[in-house]
Amino acid sequence: MSNEGSLIDWLKGVNEEYSQRFCSPSAQMERRSFRLKYPVGLFCFGCMDGRNNIHNATELPAGIMKNYRHAGPWEWSNSLDQLFYGDLMYWINQGKECLVFVSYHFSKSNKDWGCAAFECDTNKAIASNINFKKKIERVYGAGSAVSSVLLGFETDEESMIIHGHDCAQVLRVADLVEFNETDIQEKLTVLFPGISLEVKNLLLRLISGNFNHVSKNRRKNRPAVALNHNERVVAVGQGLGWFYRPNQAIIIGMHSNKSGEAIVKAVKIVYDNLLSGRISKEKGFILLASSSFCRDIRAEKLMGCAGSEERRACERAKENMRFALEVIKAHLPKKKYSELMPYMHLLTVITDLDTGKFIEVKDTDLD
Repeated sequence: MSNEGSLIDWLKGVNEEYSQRFCSPSAQMERRSFRLKYPVGLFCFGCMDGRNNIHNATELPAGIMKNYRHAGPWEWSNSLDQLFYGDLMYWINQGKECLVFVSYHFSKSNKDWGCAAFECDTNKAIASNINFKKKIERVYGAGSAVSSVLLGFETDEESMIIHGHDCAQVLRVADLVEFNETDIQEKLTVLFPGISLEVKNLLLRLISGNFNHVSKNRRKNRPAVALNHNERVVAVGQGLGWFYRPNQAIIIGMHSNKSGEAIVKAVKIVYDNLLSGRISKEKGFILLASSSFCRDIRAEKLMGCAGSEERRACERAKENMRFALEVIKAHLPKKKYSELMPYMHLLTVITDLDTGKFIEVKDTDLD
Protein backbone atom coordinates (compact mmCIF):
# COMPACT_ATOMS: atom_id res chain seq x y z
CA MET A 1 0.00 0.00 0.00
CA SER A 2 1.55 3.26 -1.15
CA ASN A 3 0.73 5.32 1.92
CA GLU A 4 1.41 2.60 4.47
CA GLY A 5 3.41 4.90 6.70
CA SER A 6 0.74 7.59 6.97
CA LEU A 7 -1.40 5.90 9.61
CA ILE A 8 1.65 4.82 11.62
CA ASP A 9 3.03 8.35 11.36
CA TRP A 10 -0.30 9.61 12.72
CA LEU A 11 -0.03 7.23 15.68
CA LYS A 12 3.54 8.31 16.36
CA GLY A 13 2.31 11.89 16.31
CA VAL A 14 -0.41 11.07 18.86
CA ASN A 15 2.21 9.59 21.17
CA GLU A 16 4.65 12.46 20.66
CA GLU A 17 1.94 15.01 21.42
CA TYR A 18 0.98 13.14 24.61
CA SER A 19 4.60 12.78 25.75
CA GLN A 20 5.33 16.47 25.26
CA ARG A 21 2.21 17.39 27.20
CA PHE A 22 2.88 14.75 29.90
CA CYS A 23 6.45 15.98 30.45
CA SER A 24 5.69 19.70 30.34
CA PRO A 25 6.27 21.62 33.61
CA SER A 26 2.61 22.63 33.72
CA ALA A 27 1.39 19.02 33.40
CA GLN A 28 3.82 17.82 36.06
CA MET A 29 2.60 20.56 38.37
CA GLU A 30 -1.02 19.69 37.59
CA ARG A 31 -0.44 16.02 38.51
CA ARG A 32 1.36 16.95 41.73
CA SER A 33 -1.41 19.36 42.70
CA PHE A 34 -4.10 16.80 41.88
CA ARG A 35 -2.45 14.08 43.95
CA LEU A 36 -1.93 16.41 46.89
CA LYS A 37 -5.59 17.42 46.80
CA TYR A 38 -6.87 13.89 46.08
CA PRO A 39 -4.38 11.46 47.69
CA VAL A 40 -6.13 8.30 46.47
CA GLY A 41 -5.01 5.72 43.91
CA LEU A 42 -7.48 5.59 41.02
CA PHE A 43 -8.08 2.51 38.86
CA CYS A 44 -10.66 1.41 36.31
CA PHE A 45 -11.55 -1.99 34.88
CA GLY A 46 -13.26 -1.43 31.55
CA CYS A 47 -14.08 -2.80 28.14
CA MET A 48 -11.56 -2.70 25.30
CA ASP A 49 -14.12 -0.61 23.35
CA GLY A 50 -12.55 2.61 22.07
CA ARG A 51 -15.64 4.61 23.08
CA ASN A 52 -15.18 3.63 26.73
CA ASN A 53 -12.83 6.50 27.61
CA ILE A 54 -13.58 7.39 31.22
CA HIS A 55 -10.28 9.17 31.83
CA ASN A 56 -11.11 11.59 29.04
CA ALA A 57 -14.75 11.92 30.12
CA THR A 58 -13.80 12.98 33.65
CA GLU A 59 -11.27 15.59 32.44
CA LEU A 60 -8.44 14.16 34.50
CA PRO A 61 -4.80 15.21 34.18
CA ALA A 62 -2.72 12.79 32.12
CA GLY A 63 -1.39 9.86 34.10
CA ILE A 64 -3.87 9.92 37.01
CA MET A 65 -6.08 6.90 36.29
CA LYS A 66 -4.71 3.39 35.67
CA ASN A 67 -6.89 1.49 33.19
CA TYR A 68 -7.22 -2.27 32.72
CA ARG A 69 -8.88 -3.25 29.43
CA HIS A 70 -10.49 -6.49 28.28
CA ALA A 71 -13.50 -7.77 26.30
CA GLY A 72 -16.16 -9.77 28.08
CA PRO A 73 -16.30 -11.02 31.67
CA TRP A 74 -13.32 -10.17 33.84
CA GLU A 75 -11.45 -13.13 35.34
CA TRP A 76 -9.10 -13.24 38.30
CA SER A 77 -6.14 -14.55 36.31
CA ASN A 78 -2.64 -14.98 37.75
CA SER A 79 -1.21 -12.16 35.62
CA LEU A 80 -4.01 -9.76 36.56
CA ASP A 81 -3.71 -10.64 40.24
CA GLN A 82 0.01 -9.86 40.31
CA LEU A 83 -0.32 -6.65 38.32
CA PHE A 84 -3.32 -5.30 40.24
CA TYR A 85 -1.80 -6.18 43.62
CA GLY A 86 1.44 -4.40 42.75
CA ASP A 87 -0.45 -1.30 41.59
CA LEU A 88 -2.56 -1.20 44.75
CA MET A 89 0.39 -1.72 47.07
CA TYR A 90 2.22 1.26 45.57
CA TRP A 91 -0.49 3.43 47.15
CA ILE A 92 -1.27 1.40 50.25
CA ASN A 93 2.41 1.30 51.28
CA GLN A 94 2.20 5.10 51.35
CA GLY A 95 -0.76 4.89 53.74
CA LYS A 96 -3.27 5.92 51.06
CA GLU A 97 -6.57 4.47 49.93
CA CYS A 98 -7.55 3.24 46.46
CA LEU A 99 -10.73 3.75 44.44
CA VAL A 100 -11.43 1.05 41.87
CA PHE A 101 -14.12 1.40 39.22
CA VAL A 102 -15.58 -1.71 37.61
CA SER A 103 -17.30 -0.36 34.52
CA TYR A 104 -19.79 -1.32 31.84
CA HIS A 105 -20.98 0.73 28.86
CA PHE A 106 -24.05 1.16 26.66
CA SER A 107 -25.70 3.56 24.21
CA LYS A 108 -29.03 5.16 25.14
CA SER A 109 -29.95 5.82 21.50
CA ASN A 110 -29.16 2.45 19.93
CA LYS A 111 -28.98 -0.89 21.73
CA ASP A 112 -26.78 -2.29 18.95
CA TRP A 113 -24.11 0.27 19.88
CA GLY A 114 -23.73 -1.35 23.29
CA CYS A 115 -21.08 -3.77 24.42
CA ALA A 116 -20.60 -6.44 21.75
CA ALA A 117 -18.77 -8.66 24.23
CA PHE A 118 -22.09 -9.05 26.13
CA GLU A 119 -24.20 -9.16 22.94
CA CYS A 120 -25.31 -5.57 23.67
CA ASP A 121 -27.15 -6.84 26.76
CA THR A 122 -26.55 -4.18 29.43
CA ASN A 123 -28.13 -6.25 32.21
CA LYS A 124 -25.76 -9.11 31.43
CA ALA A 125 -22.79 -6.70 31.53
CA ILE A 126 -23.95 -5.27 34.87
CA ALA A 127 -24.37 -8.72 36.42
CA SER A 128 -20.91 -9.79 35.25
CA ASN A 129 -19.25 -6.67 36.60
CA ILE A 130 -21.06 -6.92 39.94
CA ASN A 131 -19.62 -10.43 40.21
CA PHE A 132 -16.10 -9.13 39.55
CA LYS A 133 -16.61 -6.28 42.04
CA LYS A 134 -17.52 -8.90 44.65
CA LYS A 135 -14.26 -10.72 43.91
CA ILE A 136 -12.30 -7.53 44.61
CA GLU A 137 -14.19 -7.17 47.90
CA ARG A 138 -13.55 -10.82 48.81
CA VAL A 139 -9.83 -10.42 48.25
CA TYR A 140 -9.29 -6.96 49.73
CA GLY A 141 -12.28 -6.68 52.06
CA ALA A 142 -15.37 -4.50 51.76
CA GLY A 143 -14.87 -1.19 53.56
CA SER A 144 -11.08 -1.58 53.55
CA ALA A 145 -8.44 0.69 52.03
CA VAL A 146 -9.68 -0.52 48.62
CA SER A 147 -13.09 0.83 47.63
CA SER A 148 -14.69 -0.77 44.56
CA VAL A 149 -17.53 0.97 42.72
CA LEU A 150 -19.74 -0.23 39.86
CA LEU A 151 -19.69 2.43 37.15
CA GLY A 152 -21.93 2.74 34.11
CA PHE A 153 -20.80 4.72 31.06
CA GLU A 154 -23.30 5.95 28.46
CA THR A 155 -21.34 6.45 25.25
CA ASP A 156 -23.66 8.86 23.39
CA GLU A 157 -22.99 11.71 25.82
CA GLU A 158 -20.09 9.98 27.64
CA SER A 159 -21.87 10.32 30.97
CA MET A 160 -21.29 8.28 34.13
CA ILE A 161 -23.75 6.34 36.26
CA ILE A 162 -22.33 5.76 39.73
CA HIS A 163 -23.86 2.79 41.51
CA GLY A 164 -23.99 2.85 45.29
CA HIS A 165 -22.58 0.26 47.67
CA ASP A 166 -25.54 -2.08 47.05
CA CYS A 167 -25.32 -1.39 43.28
CA ALA A 168 -29.09 -0.63 43.21
CA GLN A 169 -29.18 3.11 43.99
CA VAL A 170 -27.46 5.31 41.43
CA LEU A 171 -26.31 8.83 40.69
CA ARG A 172 -26.73 9.69 37.00
CA VAL A 173 -24.55 12.58 35.89
CA ALA A 174 -26.72 13.05 32.79
CA ASP A 175 -29.69 13.86 35.06
CA LEU A 176 -27.93 16.71 36.89
CA VAL A 177 -29.39 20.08 35.93
CA GLU A 178 -26.52 21.84 37.70
CA PHE A 179 -23.47 20.86 39.69
CA ASN A 180 -24.48 21.48 43.30
CA GLU A 181 -21.59 20.29 45.45
CA THR A 182 -23.59 20.12 48.70
CA ASP A 183 -26.40 18.06 47.15
CA ILE A 184 -23.97 15.65 45.51
CA GLN A 185 -21.98 15.20 48.73
CA GLU A 186 -25.21 14.27 50.52
CA LYS A 187 -26.09 11.83 47.73
CA LEU A 188 -22.66 10.19 47.94
CA THR A 189 -23.08 9.77 51.69
CA VAL A 190 -26.34 7.90 51.05
CA LEU A 191 -24.84 5.79 48.28
CA PHE A 192 -21.69 4.91 50.22
CA PRO A 193 -22.26 4.82 54.00
CA GLY A 194 -18.98 5.11 55.86
CA ILE A 195 -17.05 6.38 52.85
CA SER A 196 -13.85 8.22 53.75
CA LEU A 197 -13.54 11.95 53.15
CA GLU A 198 -10.63 11.40 50.73
CA VAL A 199 -12.54 8.96 48.52
CA LYS A 200 -15.70 11.09 48.65
CA ASN A 201 -13.72 14.16 47.53
CA LEU A 202 -12.23 12.23 44.62
CA LEU A 203 -15.66 10.97 43.55
CA LEU A 204 -16.94 14.54 43.75
CA ARG A 205 -14.11 15.73 41.50
CA LEU A 206 -14.80 12.98 38.96
CA ILE A 207 -18.50 13.83 38.88
CA SER A 208 -17.65 17.50 38.42
CA GLY A 209 -15.32 16.70 35.52
CA ASN A 210 -17.89 14.44 33.89
CA PHE A 211 -20.65 17.04 34.32
CA ASN A 212 -18.49 19.57 32.46
CA HIS A 213 -17.62 17.02 29.77
CA VAL A 214 -21.26 16.04 29.17
CA SER A 215 -22.25 19.71 28.94
CA LYS A 216 -19.62 20.24 26.23
CA ASN A 217 -20.79 17.17 24.28
CA ARG A 218 -24.38 18.40 24.37
CA ARG A 219 -23.31 21.73 22.93
CA LYS A 220 -21.36 19.97 20.16
CA ASN A 221 -24.44 17.95 19.10
CA ARG A 222 -22.23 15.17 17.74
CA PRO A 223 -23.47 13.29 14.64
CA ALA A 224 -24.66 9.73 15.13
CA VAL A 225 -21.73 8.27 13.18
CA ALA A 226 -19.38 9.50 15.90
CA LEU A 227 -21.24 7.37 18.45
CA ASN A 228 -20.62 4.05 16.67
CA HIS A 229 -17.35 2.11 16.34
CA ASN A 230 -14.69 4.04 14.41
CA GLU A 231 -11.54 2.36 15.72
CA ARG A 232 -8.56 1.97 13.42
CA VAL A 233 -6.03 0.64 15.91
CA VAL A 234 -6.02 -2.73 17.68
CA ALA A 235 -3.60 -2.30 20.59
CA VAL A 236 -2.35 -5.30 22.55
CA GLY A 237 -0.31 -5.22 25.76
CA GLN A 238 0.84 -2.76 28.41
CA GLY A 239 2.06 0.84 28.42
CA LEU A 240 -0.88 2.22 26.43
CA GLY A 241 -1.91 4.91 28.89
CA TRP A 242 -0.80 7.57 26.42
CA PHE A 243 -3.71 6.79 24.08
CA TYR A 244 -6.64 8.85 25.36
CA ARG A 245 -8.35 9.70 22.06
CA PRO A 246 -11.87 8.26 22.24
CA ASN A 247 -13.20 5.84 19.63
CA GLN A 248 -9.87 5.45 17.83
CA ALA A 249 -8.30 2.33 19.38
CA ILE A 250 -9.46 -0.98 20.82
CA ILE A 251 -7.12 -1.72 23.72
CA ILE A 252 -6.56 -5.25 25.06
CA GLY A 253 -4.42 -5.32 28.18
CA MET A 254 -3.59 -9.06 28.05
CA HIS A 255 -4.96 -9.41 31.60
CA SER A 256 -7.13 -12.45 30.93
CA ASN A 257 -6.68 -16.10 30.07
CA LYS A 258 -9.02 -15.35 27.16
CA SER A 259 -7.03 -12.48 25.67
CA GLY A 260 -6.80 -14.35 22.38
CA GLU A 261 -10.59 -14.29 22.04
CA ALA A 262 -10.57 -10.55 22.77
CA ILE A 263 -8.00 -9.93 20.04
CA VAL A 264 -10.11 -11.81 17.49
CA LYS A 265 -13.22 -9.83 18.52
CA ALA A 266 -11.29 -6.58 18.14
CA VAL A 267 -10.01 -7.45 14.68
CA LYS A 268 -13.54 -8.38 13.58
CA ILE A 269 -14.79 -4.97 14.77
CA VAL A 270 -12.08 -3.22 12.75
CA TYR A 271 -12.85 -5.43 9.75
CA ASP A 272 -16.50 -4.31 9.95
CA ASN A 273 -15.30 -0.70 10.21
CA LEU A 274 -13.39 -1.17 6.95
CA LEU A 275 -16.30 -2.80 5.13
CA SER A 276 -18.78 -0.17 6.29
CA GLY A 277 -16.52 2.74 5.33
CA ARG A 278 -16.28 4.04 8.91
CA ILE A 279 -12.50 3.91 8.45
CA SER A 280 -10.48 4.28 5.26
CA LYS A 281 -9.50 1.19 3.28
CA GLU A 282 -6.78 3.28 1.70
CA LYS A 283 -5.14 3.88 5.08
CA GLY A 284 -6.04 0.53 6.63
CA PHE A 285 -5.53 -0.15 10.33
CA ILE A 286 -2.71 -0.80 12.79
CA LEU A 287 -2.04 -3.85 14.92
CA LEU A 288 -0.04 -2.34 17.76
CA ALA A 289 1.85 -4.56 20.22
CA SER A 290 3.21 -2.83 23.29
CA SER A 291 4.93 -3.20 26.61
CA SER A 292 6.26 -0.70 29.14
CA PHE A 293 9.25 -0.14 31.37
CA CYS A 294 10.68 2.08 34.08
CA ARG A 295 14.42 2.36 34.39
CA ASP A 296 15.52 0.78 37.68
CA ILE A 297 19.09 2.04 38.05
CA ARG A 298 19.64 0.31 41.40
CA ALA A 299 18.60 -3.12 40.06
CA GLU A 300 20.70 -2.66 36.94
CA LYS A 301 23.76 -1.83 39.05
CA LEU A 302 23.23 -4.93 41.20
CA MET A 303 22.99 -7.12 38.09
CA GLY A 304 25.74 -5.28 36.27
CA CYS A 305 23.45 -5.07 33.26
CA ALA A 306 22.45 -1.58 32.15
CA GLY A 307 19.29 -1.29 30.09
CA SER A 308 17.86 -4.64 31.18
CA GLU A 309 14.38 -3.23 31.91
CA GLU A 310 14.17 -1.83 28.40
CA ARG A 311 15.32 -5.11 26.86
CA ARG A 312 12.83 -7.10 28.94
CA ALA A 313 10.07 -4.79 27.68
CA CYS A 314 11.22 -5.39 24.09
CA GLU A 315 10.86 -9.14 24.49
CA ARG A 316 7.40 -8.78 26.07
CA ALA A 317 6.25 -6.49 23.25
CA LYS A 318 7.54 -8.87 20.57
CA GLU A 319 5.84 -11.77 22.31
CA ASN A 320 2.56 -9.81 22.35
CA MET A 321 2.86 -9.25 18.59
CA ARG A 322 3.69 -12.90 17.97
CA PHE A 323 0.71 -14.03 20.04
CA ALA A 324 -1.69 -11.59 18.36
CA LEU A 325 -0.68 -12.67 14.86
CA GLU A 326 -0.98 -16.33 15.76
CA VAL A 327 -4.51 -16.06 17.17
CA ILE A 328 -5.70 -13.87 14.29
CA LYS A 329 -4.46 -16.39 11.74
CA ALA A 330 -5.78 -19.36 13.71
CA HIS A 331 -9.28 -18.05 14.44
CA LEU A 332 -10.29 -15.87 11.52
CA PRO A 333 -11.88 -17.69 8.56
CA LYS A 334 -9.32 -18.08 5.79
CA LYS A 335 -11.25 -15.86 3.38
CA LYS A 336 -11.65 -13.06 5.92
CA TYR A 337 -8.00 -13.41 6.98
CA SER A 338 -6.75 -13.08 3.40
CA GLU A 339 -9.03 -10.09 2.80
CA LEU A 340 -7.86 -8.37 5.97
CA MET A 341 -4.11 -8.79 5.68
CA PRO A 342 -3.48 -6.13 2.98
CA TYR A 343 -5.00 -3.49 5.26
CA MET A 344 -3.07 -4.38 8.44
CA HIS A 345 0.12 -2.52 9.39
CA LEU A 346 2.27 -3.85 12.26
CA LEU A 347 3.88 -1.68 14.91
CA THR A 348 5.74 -2.98 17.98
CA VAL A 349 6.67 -0.48 20.70
CA ILE A 350 7.82 -0.11 24.29
CA THR A 351 6.72 2.87 26.38
CA ASP A 352 8.94 4.65 28.89
CA LEU A 353 6.52 5.29 31.77
CA ASP A 354 8.62 8.20 33.02
CA THR A 355 8.03 10.16 29.82
CA GLY A 356 4.98 8.54 28.20
CA LYS A 357 6.98 8.27 24.95
CA PHE A 358 7.20 5.01 23.07
CA ILE A 359 10.20 3.57 21.26
CA GLU A 360 9.62 1.51 18.13
CA VAL A 361 11.03 -2.00 18.30
CA LYS A 362 12.63 -2.52 14.92
CA ASP A 363 13.64 -6.14 15.43
CA THR A 364 10.27 -7.85 15.09
CA ASP A 365 11.60 -11.29 14.16
CA LEU A 366 8.76 -13.57 15.22
CA ASP A 367 10.51 -16.90 14.68
